[in-house]
Amino acid sequence: MCIRDSSRIISNARTVVWNGPMGVFEEEAFATGTRTLLQAVADVTKRSSATTIIGGGDTATAAIAMGFSDKVAHISTGGGASLELLEGKTLPGIKALSPAPSASAPSQAFQRFIMGASVGIAAVSMLAFIWRRLK
Repeated sequence: MCIRDSSRIISNARTVVWNGPMGVFEEEAFATGTRTLLQAVADVTKRSSATTIIGGGDTATAAIAMGFSDKVAHISTGGGASLELLEGKTLPGIKALSPAPSASAPSQAFQRFIMGASVGIAAVSMLAFIWRRLK
C-alpha cells in the first residue's frame, strides 16, 4: 500500500490510531511518508472531528517536530502500551494501582508501579482521552 492509498483511507476514517512513523523521519530524504500521513490525519481531524490518536515516542516526536501536535485529537508517548490498552490487556502500572489482595501487597504493588510507571502513565493518559471522547 502506498502513501497515497493510506492518505485516502485516512481521509474517510472516523477514528485513527497511529503508532510508528513511516520511516526515518529525522532525515529529510525519508520524512515524506510521515509528513504526508500526518497531514492526512490533521485534515480528517479538522474536517470531520475524527478521533485521531498518535501513539508512540517516535510518532509523537515526529508530530511535534513537523508542526502537527495541535492538529490531532491526542498524542501519547505510550505506543505499545496504548495498543495493549486498546486490546484490553491489563497494564503493569494500572494493575499496581489496583487494591492490594494481601498484607504483603503494598510493597509488591509499589514495586510493580515503579517497574511499570511509564507504561501506566501513558495508559492513563490514553484512558482519560478515550473516556472524554465517550462521554
